[in-house]
Amino acid sequence: MAFRFGPGPILDSFPGAQAAYSLRKLSSAYTGPILTVRRSSDNATTNIGLYRYTIDTDAILSFVGNGNGFVTTWYDQSGNGVNLVQGNTALQFNIVTSGSLHYEGNEVVMNAATDRVFTRNTSAVTLNDWTIYVKSKMTGLYGHYVGHPASATGFMQHFQQGLCYYFGGYNNLAGGSGAGYSTDYRKIQAKRNATSTNVRGYQNGVNLGNSNINTSLDISTNSHIFGNFAGGGYSGTIRECIIYPVEHSDFTISQINNMS
Repeated sequence: MAFRFGPGPILDSFPGAQAAYSLRKLSSAYTGPILTVRRSSDNATTNIGLYRYTIDTDAILSFVGNGNGFVTTWYDQSGNGVNLVQGNTALQFNIVTSGSLHYEGNEVVMNAATDRVFTRNTSAVTLNDWTIYVKSKMTGLYGHYVGHPASATGFMQHFQQGLCYYFGGYNNLAGGSGAGYSTDYRKIQAKRNATSTNVRGYQNGVNLGNSNINTSLDISTNSHIFGNFAGGGYSGTIRECIIYPVEHSDFTISQINNMS
């Protein structure tokens, strides 16, 4: 897979994503909106795009004003049109509170003080080989990154099991049973090889552990990304999720990690 060193949109250097969501520009070819934001004052909505390579914060604040802003749609930058949606106001991630954006360091994030969820709007897809990139911070007891509640499979974090893949139980990927969960804002990766059934978990590009899991990743319609799964929804902050339908090498994971 071709790549380049240095900053720039990830999908330009590492194309082929099945879905890609972020609060920054991931592809130079993508020219659409990043979010649809709802404001609390009158429940009106508007599309928010980019200012250069990041979300247009001035446009968000101008629209929301002194109230709160919530995200109803998170747009897919992969070109496949697989957007994330949430029509239930009680389950929408918050991006502005009392006129102020949410940040982790200098990066704008979406926030969930209590359980929140995004669902995929289209596409019936099951991935045998896959690689997932996430940037987030979990503050609840469970943090579900990618998976489907109907099939009860997916990549998640558990307050006792650490990074794990759920399939009839918590298959630990990082740190061993009882390792606990991190409340740091961090970059998380995972991948699966269908031939060996081996799933590996990473933090900030470093391989933390693995488990043999003989099941594919269900990301069909109504699957959840940052959502409600295996006993709890997502609480914390989120910024990015990229899903590839292939297993990436450790070298590629390291390179993408450095561009995140």
